[in-house]
Amino acid sequence: MKYFIILILFACSYFGYGQANETKEFRVYNTFQDYTNNNYTVINDSLSSVSDNKSILDSTLKKVWGISYEESLYRIFNDRILKIEDSSGLIIYTITFMKDHLQAYPIWVPLNIEGSGFPGWFPINFYESQNSKRKDYYFSITLESEILELSKKEVRKQINNKDFDKALKKEFNWLTPISEFDDKDNIFLINKVYNTVFKN
Repeated sequence: MKYFIILILFACSYFGYGQANETKEFRVYNTFQDYTNNNYTVINDSLSSVSDNKSILDSTLKKVWGISYEESLYRIFNDRILKIEDSSGLIIYTITFMKDHLQAYPIWVPLNIEGSGFPGWFPINFYESQNSKRKDYYFSITLESEILELSKKEVRKQINNKDFDKALKKEFNWLTPISEFDDKDNIFLINKVYNTVFKN
């Protein structure tokens, strides 16, 4: 029962679904070998609405390798639930969440300038709390290996290959983020580089 409740909370908070009377299917893979052998446990239930966007992974869920849900695959690693976005080379993951931040809005107030005959305008910022969606990127070498933050430094460290390093420097200048996605070819740019070096 505890396992079941955790999965329901997980679904509501991480997938953004919370409509009553909506049945969803979760395929739970205890290990990577279970995933490769298509050996899973199915859980079906109606999802109830929750206002809280946070859930806590208990010791039961921490032991699970991954979950598939609505044709997407998720890995559970170090108390995080990461969506697999691209597995064509390196495994690229994302975590999407809402983040509170202060947004500045300028108000222009009149300011009389002596001798000019007309008022000038001076901006005063006021700040308002805003929620915005944030997406963080991670990667691993394989579907079984450690998941790390996606950064040029970390990718170079993990791959440690001169040809790859050279191709990486050529493709990613200081303006191009490592998480750049190629919409035309439907692949992360880092995997285009990776596949050019290691799969051609």
